[in-house]
Amino acid sequence: MDKLKKIWGENKVLFVLAMILVICLGVLVGVAIVYGYGTNDSNYETPAKIENGVLSNVVSTLKANEKVTDATATLKRKTVYITIKYSEGTTLDEAKLIAATAIPLFDDNTLKEADLSFTIIISGNNSITLWGAKNTHGSGDIVWGNYNIKNTSEKEKESN
Repeated sequence: MDKLKKIWGENKVLFVLAMILVICLGVLVGVAIVYGYGTNDSNYETPAKIENGVLSNVVSTLKANEKVTDATATLKRKTVYITIKYSEGTTLDEAKLIAATAIPLFDDNTLKEADLSFTIIISGNNSITLWGAKNTHGSGDIVWGNYNIKNTSEKEKESN
């Protein structure tokens, strides 16, 4: 027992530092387990529930516009992917407004449960592709991606 007291007396600082190190490692392992292997509350793997005919209604409504040459809408998990192809001569602002007409075609429950992802393709000599999204926690508007168009038509350059 005297040996232990002697070792403790000579190495108190090292023992305290070792205990602090063990406690820190325990906290680090605990945090890693909680954040690395914890449960996923968002349940993103469960597909969104969309009533029958809503996607086909979106596609037919978009195709009814004379500037739209083709449109598709597919559901993958919790995201509805909407691709809209426009005829040559359609401006970006017109294309964005036409794409935004798809949002009211979904009911409130769908908009709270599923994200919307838009792809705009304007064909022609100066073809343009633009992506936008509206997520469930967003402002309600489509957020369009930043784009850099090298071959923009003169009409587009003047409007900017």
